[in-house]
Amino acid sequence: DYYPPLCKNMPSSLATTAGTSITLSAPAYFGKTYQWKFNGVDIPGATSDSLTFTASAATAGFYSTMAYGDGGSALSTEASVTVITVPPANAALATGAKLTLTVGVANAGGSTYQWKRNDTAISGATSSTYVVPAVTVADAGSYTVSVSNYAHVATSAAALVTVDGVGPTAGPATDARLSNMAVRTDLA
Repeated sequence: DYYPPLCKNMPSSLATTAGTSITLSAPAYFGKTYQWKFNGVDIPGATSDSLTFTASAATAGFYSTMAYGDGGSALSTEASVTVITVPPANAALATGAKLTLTVGVANAGGSTYQWKRNDTAISGATSSTYVVPAVTVADAGSYTVSVSNYAHVATSAAALVTVDGVGPTAGPATDARLSNMAVRTDLA
């Protein structure tokens, strides 16, 4: 008796940052050979039950695999791979200037966004661009954006925003200490 392949695990959709190593896996019962597809097109040489690649704009898209066995073939579900390709950039601004932060995302269809300042979600900041029309010193901080692709989330590198020289790494020293100090009292 020959049985058609039956996928044990389907490849999972994910969101990640550029440069991350990704492994998709879709082993099948009774599967002997495999053929991975990227955006519906066969990937030459991708013929095992798993596929490893580096996340980039060029590798963002939809992946599936066809498992072949003695009793036929079976196609896995598609996994969507979304990649943060360009994180938001640092900014040094004067009070009253406009702040515009943007994130570049490949295969962004269906993705959601959430901007954060100093790890706190910014209410209503849910697009690929975040704008403050006129900044104040209170807007200085470390900004990130989380990109969600279905149930998976990737967070960008932080953009450091300073306003009038005040920011997450700027400002006056607050803990200066002297140690092993000697005072000379015999000055004439």
